[in-house]
Amino acid sequence: MASLGYAGAHETDGFVPAAALPFLHGGRSDATDLVMARLWHAVEGGYAINDWDEYQWTSDAHQDRRQKAESASKKANCVRWHGKECGCWKRAA
Repeated sequence: MASLGYAGAHETDGFVPAAALPFLHGGRSDATDLVMARLWHAVEGGYAINDWDEYQWTSDAHQDRRQKAESASKKANCVRWHGKECGCWKRAA
């Protein structure tokens, strides 16, 4: 479970570096068990969580969502403080 949180928080798209295992309260034997259970895949430099992008958002999707939220926030603040006719949020980049 800690690996899911790690991958989500660090936006690694399901990649867990081998060096991060001790911080996830696991070791190589735990990683091997997860690979044998087909929950992880061994890849260069660490492990990939099986079907990550099928059940979790990718880092690109997170970034897109943040940009949309930022734009909506700028628009809402403009309308609140300057009125509907202002539109300064469109010029802010």
